[in-house]
Amino acid sequence: MKRQITLFTVLACIGGLAMFSGCKGQQQMQQQILELEARSADMQRKLGQQDGQIRQMNAELTQIKDLVTKLGNVVINLQRAEEDRQKAAAEAKAKAAAAASKKTKKKR
Repeated sequence: MKRQITLFTVLACIGGLAMFSGCKGQQQMQQQILELEARSADMQRKLGQQDGQIRQMNAELTQIKDLVTKLGNVVINLQRAEEDRQKAAAEAKAKAAAAASKKTKKKR
């Protein structure tokens, strides 16, 4: 907003000076005004493109955050499953050892 006001002020001053100068000076001022307007339009076009890119990157970042959260949940579930598997294996080993111990006691 401040840049637009500054640009408008500069253009107004240039326009005011152009009115009081000669024909050749007026043409030069008019040419400078046209160049400034072209630059301004080009900058606004580039700004629009950058804004679109930022919005797209923001959407992609949101998707990445969601995927990381889901991946974290999968890792936690895998850790729990591994812990349960190790616990079941330890229990089965203990039961097998107890059963083997009973068989050896019966033979004596």
